[in-house]
Amino acid sequence: MADETTVVAEPEKDEVTGKFIFHYQPRDSEGQFIGRPYKFLYTDHQDLVKQIAEAKEQADRTIHEIKIGKRKIVGEAAVKNPDWTPAPEPAEDEEKRKREDFRKVAEAEFGAPLDSVRQNLRKAQLLDEYMVAQNWALNNPEYYACRENAEKMEKYRKEKNLALTASNLDLIFEELRDSLATAPAAPADSTQQQVEPTKEQPKPRSTGIVPGQFQGTRPGTRQETRPLTVERFRQIDRMSRDQFNALRKSNPKEYWAFVEMKSPKAQPQQ
Repeated sequence: MADETTVVAEPEKDEVTGKFIFHYQPRDSEGQFIGRPYKFLYTDHQDLVKQIAEAKEQADRTIHEIKIGKRKIVGEAAVKNPDWTPAPEPAEDEEKRKREDFRKVAEAEFGAPLDSVRQNLRKAQLLDEYMVAQNWALNNPEYYACRENAEKMEKYRKEKNLALTASNLDLIFEELRDSLATAPAAPADSTQQQVEPTKEQPKPRSTGIVPGQFQGTRPGTRQETRPLTVERFRQIDRMSRDQFNALRKSNPKEYWAFVEMKSPKAQPQQ
C-alpha cells in the first residue's frame, strides 16, 4: 500500500507585506462573536505567539485599569470653553459707569490691559488643549501620528461631545483603531543611505500630529527670528505638564515665548 501523504494548506498571505495572516475574533459563552476581529501578520510561529501574547497582555491591562478606575468606559462630556470675548456694552449710563469702574480695578489688579489679559488666557487655553493631545500621542506608540488620524479622532470627539482628556482619547482610539492609518512599513532591502543632519541644521523633532486644532505642525528652527533657541525650545517641549506650569511662575518670559512659538500663527503650514 502506498504511503498516504497529508497535505497541509499553506496559511493565507498578505499581498503587501508577504507575511502570513492569522484571523481571530473572540466569542461569548453562547458562541456569538464579540468585539472586533483581530488580524495578525506574522513571519513564523514564534512571531505569531509573541503578538498574541502582547495582545492578551494589553487586554488584561485594560480590564485591570477599568477595575481600579484608571481607565473609563464612558467618556467625560465636553464643557463649552469660554470664547474670551467682551460682553456687549450696556445701554444704561449707570451700567456703563459700573463697567468702566470694574475695568479700571481689574487692570490695576492684573497690572495689564484687559485685552492683553484676555489674549493670554485664550493662548493658555489653546496650549493646555495642545499639551493634553500632544502628551497622549507621545505616550501611545500604537497611534500613528498623521493629519488623517488626527482629523478622524477630532471629528469623533466632537460628534460624541467628549472633553479633550487623555482617558477620552483612549476611548476614541480604541473605537476607531481599525479605521485609523498605520505607520508605513520600512523597505526590507532598502540600501538608501541616511544623511545625518549637520550641526548647523539640527534634525527637526516632530511634535506629533494630534487631535484638535494643532495638526501637522513642527517647531521652527530659525533661531535668528525666534525668542528661544532650538535647544531651549526642545527642553521646554519635553517638559511634563507640572514642569511646564512651574516654568510659568519661575520664568514667565520663556513661558510666553514658548506659547508664541507653539501658536498656530507661528507654525509653518504643511
